Amino acid sequence: MAHPTTKFSHLYMMLEDILVLKYSVLNKIPDQLKHLDRLVNVTDADCISNFRTDCSTFGATVLNCVHKVLAAIVSLHSVLLCKPTPVLADCNNHRWKWFKGCLGALDSTHINVLVSASDKPRYRTRKGQIATNTLAVCDQNMQFVYFLPGWEGSAGDSRVLRDAVSRPHGLKVPQGCYYLCDNARKMAVDPIEAELDGDLNTATPDEQFIGFDYVECVEPTLEWIATRDNLALNMWNNK
Repeated sequence: MAHPTTKFSHLYMMLEDILVLKYSVLNKIPDQLKHLDRLVNVTDADCISNFRTDCSTFGATVLNCVHKVLAAIVSLHSVLLCKPTPVLADCNNHRWKWFKGCLGALDSTHINVLVSASDKPRYRTRKGQIATNTLAVCDQNMQFVYFLPGWEGSAGDSRVLRDAVSRPHGLKVPQGCYYLCDNARKMAVDPIEAELDGDLNTATPDEQFIGFDYVECVEPTLEWIATRDNLALNMWNNK
């Protein structure tokens, strides 16, 4: 890593404070962190190639160091993940002024992974890739708010989002606020998925989740459909 960015240098220093590090006598670089120098600010292909080379050369030492650093990064979630604020009524930003109460946007992405042959059917996406379905949530300034990896590639986007909002420490959306997303996340509960999850509760979202401090369902309601239509009409009339 020839030219580390300011943000990465700041992260580097925070990791030094967290990790119990053993410093090299020659260059004073933490052993756990120096193995990541060849894995960041490079292309995906170079990252994988460098990682495989280091593992072949140094064996379990590299894996152990990478796992320690990643665990330290996860422990920084309260620092690295921002707290979103809704778009205010007096917002004059030409992109966000239409979306009063909006916290940001969310989307899913497929990240290729290596799994055992028996698990490949569950991780195969509709495009035939072996990947995980990962949910990422950002605020209006493209700062990460929430991140949920690990779902199989065959899982639908709405199912991943439903899992995120139902977790005890998952994605928290205050009542009256919302995130922008695409059409794939407004579908109703798939009965097959509900049966697999052991959840056959058929109560409607309006009846089931009224009175909650946070949104705990992703199914569409008549109120939000009307809000969406009015929003689109207002943007069209004032274009």
